Amino acid sequence: MKGLLLLIVISVFVHATCTKRIDCTKSYSFELGIKAIPNQEIVNIGDTIWFSINDSNYLKDLFTAEIVNYRSAANLSVPIGFLEVLAADNHVEAANRFEYIIRKGSLVSNYRPNLIREIAFIESNNRYQIEVGVIPKTSGTFRVIFSNAANVYTNSDGCQKSKFNFVFKDTDQHFGLGFNVIGPGNYYFKVQ
Repeated sequence: MKGLLLLIVISVFVHATCTKRIDCTKSYSFELGIKAIPNQEIVNIGDTIWFSINDSNYLKDLFTAEIVNYRSAANLSVPIGFLEVLAADNHVEAANRFEYIIRKGSLVSNYRPNLIREIAFIESNNRYQIEVGVIPKTSGTFRVIFSNAANVYTNSDGCQKSKFNFVFKDTDQHFGLGFNVIGPGNYYFKVQ
């Protein structure tokens, strides 16, 4: 029994860590950059913060540095979490404390509407794009979390499963407002 369990654990570990799977084609891991505009630590109720991603569909694999023409992703979306920061270890779900304007992309239904707004990308001119305006309705300190996307596949290869990491670039993420809880897809702001 221990031998069977060990074999299963090893099989899962190898399957999860390899970039080339036996049953499918190559898997990739990519990174897309997020910008926040305006990039201000303090905003007012009713102001709009725009979050945008506008990256080429020619993407660099994070493990091999190979440039991949990854066009026609069938299910590429980003779950965006919204939390109000009450203390270093006390956050509450806050997605309903904002209004949203989606200029590029489309809203995807999700199982946590009090926490998440998930946005599907559009692909235009060989670029993956979203542009979402977030308008606070109440005051407070907030944390926005762009979660990674896993198991993304293209229309031409439903077997290939790729991962997309979302990271802020050229943007001050205002980590001090979050008691220095940091992360590449985290953004903090205060609403007065």
